[in-house]
Amino acid sequence: MPSLPTPGDVHVNRPLTNVSIAFMQEERNFVAGRVFPTVPVAKQSDSYYVWERADFHRDEAEEVGPGAAAPIGALRLSTDSYNAKVYKFAHLISDQERANQDEAVDLDRAKTEDVTRKLLIRRERNWATNYFTTGKWIGSTTGADLVGGADFTVWSNYAASDPVSYIRGQAFHMAKLGVAMKDMKLTLGAEVFQQLLDHPKFIERFEQVQASILNEALMASVLGIGEVVVPMSVHNSAAENLAATMAYIHGKSALLTYSPPAAGLNMPSAGYTFAWTGLTGAQGAGVRMKRFRRDVLDSDQIQGESAWDQKLVSSVLGVFFSAAVA
Repeated sequence: MPSLPTPGDVHVNRPLTNVSIAFMQEERNFVAGRVFPTVPVAKQSDSYYVWERADFHRDEAEEVGPGAAAPIGALRLSTDSYNAKVYKFAHLISDQERANQDEAVDLDRAKTEDVTRKLLIRRERNWATNYFTTGKWIGSTTGADLVGGADFTVWSNYAASDPVSYIRGQAFHMAKLGVAMKDMKLTLGAEVFQQLLDHPKFIERFEQVQASILNEALMASVLGIGEVVVPMSVHNSAAENLAATMAYIHGKSALLTYSPPAAGLNMPSAGYTFAWTGLTGAQGAGVRMKRFRRDVLDSDQIQGESAWDQKLVSSVLGVFFSAAVA
């Protein structure tokens, strides 16, 4: 006697064509292109001029009598150089994969996005190595890195720490070099930002004035600087096919820097990114994508490339807060 059909009799499971799952980091999580200006360059390597900073801040004008000669000053000039390195990453899509893929997979899109993200991760990790670490900056009141637990109370200790006064003090110290606080940026590691969101020294400045949730813009206004930047990028340090080891790239530290809104002549800056647009075109420090045929492999290759040099230009225009939270 026929029985009523079960769900398995009337429906065979197959992947949905409008749903797939991937873990793609958003571009706004990466700050390598946001903290310092990008300088488009036509050649892979070249030199640039550097004026001696101290020469611009002396008081050398003198009162003179009629017909007397004016005192003669000097501006010292030197050169430095950059060398843009080329970074590449690629995926293959075989003819068999392409012919057999389901609609929801969309290999071209998934692999193009992965190529882009891999190059962004590489640039972000290089940025952290070049800038967001100890031994790079001398712009603090001590002329060296500031270490949590030694130079200041870690900001995760709400009862004893005052990050507002401490960071603001460093900003005012750096402003003595003749740079504007409105163009200073504070880059906070995600774990530092998480702690400061609930820090009473920040919150008390708003709770009597307006009902608002603390965010990057409000933090910047409290500190009197231009911007607070929070990189949320993560990196999996495990090899392929091993359990993922995920961590924020920027850790538990913070970096206060000065840089102008755009690169220009006679513009001081803590750092610049020299982007070899002669290779990558108008995209600058972005990613140039290619797709070409690999007949010997019966595959299409999706390839991205980026060329840049992250240059620390002036170490005195940066203050690094190491191990800022526990």
